Amino acid sequence: MIIILERFLDLLYAPLRHPSMVWIVVPLLIALTLMTIYFAKYKNEELGWNTALGNSLVLIFVSLNLFQHVYVVGIQVATIILSSILLLLGIMLLFVNFTHYLPKRISYFISSPLPVNLIAYVAIAIVYSEVIVNVYTLAAGIFLLASLLTFFLGFGFPKRGLTFYFCKQ
Repeated sequence: MIIILERFLDLLYAPLRHPSMVWIVVPLLIALTLMTIYFAKYKNEELGWNTALGNSLVLIFVSLNLFQHVYVVGIQVATIILSSILLLLGIMLLFVNFTHYLPKRISYFISSPLPVNLIAYVAIAIVYSEVIVNVYTLAAGIFLLASLLTFFLGFGFPKRGLTFYFCKQ
């Protein structure tokens, strides 16, 4: 359990220890923040198939960046597998959203900015921090994803949004 906690902290604080991550994490954070503010301002608006489709592209673009990082730093089979899984997830979401394969409610939830950007962050943190990818890292990654989702959902970001002055209608 101690190893998982240490790995969790490595992944959580990875941008502070690996400044090259900032170039990909900051756009995710900006997108997440702006979409949160947008949906806070327009509470009755729903995601939309085109936005869900665009969010699936985020995973594809992030996975390509991860492949580029792995290529520059050195090939590690586990990080290639992780980047490939992220790419496949992005392609599956792209297909689901493009074809409207799943019911809109399910598709909009799994393609909303919060899960997409947090999944992308966890993958970026694992690859860029160059930790050994093993069962402990995967457990820490899942724990980090669950913690971040709980944190954001606990504050009600997706539903209540930020209560800035400019969010009021």
